[in-house]
Amino acid sequence: MPPFPVPRLMEKPFDNTERVMESYRMTTTIALTSKNQCTIPKSFVESAGLKPETQLRVTQIAGGLYITPIPEPTEEEFRRVLKLSGASKAKKFTKKDNDMLNQIIKESRAAQNKSRS
Repeated sequence: MPPFPVPRLMEKPFDNTERVMESYRMTTTIALTSKNQCTIPKSFVESAGLKPETQLRVTQIAGGLYITPIPEPTEEEFRRVLKLSGASKAKKFTKKDNDMLNQIIKESRAAQNKSRS
């Protein structure tokens, strides 16, 4: 039984109820390496829809750890970066632009994480 109330009188459960219940059933034990690294089991990665290079946020909660993926940047975030970079609005967004923005965002997030530690 999950540690949260599940609506019973509804004809159709909330969109994420089944996903929450499924994730509640998924539990395993993993070990830290000497470098404080761990491997997330493939079933968890697939269930969460994670991809290689996905950044994860680790939050300490009540003596445990809660790991959540950091969402991909939105189109609005891309537009703000382009605006701040002085790029022309008429310029068509290319793969090179996308790669550059992903790198900028990755570096920015890494710097933020470093400053928090």
